[in-house]
Amino acid sequence: MADLSKDWSSFIDQVRSPAFVEFMAVRFGGVIESTRVQTEHYVEEANHTIALLNTEDLAGRRLMEVGCGPGLVSAFFERLGFDIVSIEPEDRWFAAVTEYFALSPVRRLEVGIERLLPEHARSFDLIFSNNVLEHVDDFQKCVSILSACLKQGGTMIHNLPNYFIPYEPHFGIPLVPFYPKLTQFLIPRAMRDSGLWRSLNFATVWQLEMIARELGANVLLRKNLMFESFERLLRDSPYTARHPELARVAKFAQAIGIVGAVKLLPPRFATPMVFEWRV
Repeated sequence: MADLSKDWSSFIDQVRSPAFVEFMAVRFGGVIESTRVQTEHYVEEANHTIALLNTEDLAGRRLMEVGCGPGLVSAFFERLGFDIVSIEPEDRWFAAVTEYFALSPVRRLEVGIERLLPEHARSFDLIFSNNVLEHVDDFQKCVSILSACLKQGGTMIHNLPNYFIPYEPHFGIPLVPFYPKLTQFLIPRAMRDSGLWRSLNFATVWQLEMIARELGANVLLRKNLMFESFERLLRDSPYTARHPELARVAKFAQAIGIVGAVKLLPPRFATPMVFEWRV
């Protein structure tokens, strides 16, 4: 991939600027500090999304971001002249980011994954998402549809939890092993009834590999992601605060000197999972 780090750093400086934060605060009737915190959360997610693509040569490729949230990544690529479209049902921040950077709103697809075909069949060179596919109603169907949207030789890169590991990162709670849906009977009703909990499909690497076999696709799992998460939990205070239970596990592993051993875990037995899918 061409080195976009300087362009990305410059773009993020603009997103973190007082002018951008004030624009968003006025747009949504909020206060500056809370808007700044929200912006920083979106920046962190966008940084992670950009990092997913650091092995890819993007030159001349048509891109699709699935679940782009506020649209920072797609705005960045559009400003650089890339052909990119995004799927995002919630358009408030997306519309505001588009307006702030004077971009075209047509890059947002106002359809769900289930409605991409046949119009977008074999249309994209690269499709990517960050913490999205664990929220789709039918994991197998959505992966299959996205695969059908790739051109021959195209690639998908997606990051999501591997629920074979009994841990739910959004809520920071352990799950019933092998039957994570049963966890709903052990958690507070407010959590169980939340839209976030109800959206989870508890996809596993085994489901992913089954879909790949059925479609004749090649799927590669990136290595050492759990080790990198443990390292981040030991040095990144905001990240640690969002995942206190997992942070305790990381600190215990550090105390008994086995953090390095996490590197030895095959990616099938680790979470999160980042998979590269090629057709």
